[in-house]
Amino acid sequence: MEISALKVELVTTKRTYEVQFSQMEEEAKSFKASLTWKVQEYEQQLEELRNEAEKINEEVKTTDEEESIKFMKEQEEKKLEISSLKQCSQLEEDAKDAKAELTQKAQEYENQLEALGNNVIVSLP
Repeated sequence: MEISALKVELVTTKRTYEVQFSQMEEEAKSFKASLTWKVQEYEQQLEELRNEAEKINEEVKTTDEEESIKFMKEQEEKKLEISSLKQCSQLEEDAKDAKAELTQKAQEYENQLEALGNNVIVSLP
């Protein structure tokens, strides 16, 4: 009788373990499905973040290029302005030199006229 009782106990234990195994297997499948869903969700979020980061990088790159172009244009304008100011300064210097030269020549001509006038007065009887 002991053997048959052990056989019954063995069959009962086997069925219990089979039920528990089946339950554990179902829980594992459910957990795996849940994990798979979470992984897909995280991958989607990661892809969205990558896209957003790429978009931001493009905006930064575009902004940097625009800033560089703007800066180069401003530099060119400043160079042109400096060049124009140098030319104006040179023209002012040339004008001062010409004025000084003309003033000197005018003075020389006045002196010559005065000398001629004095010569004419001296030569008159």
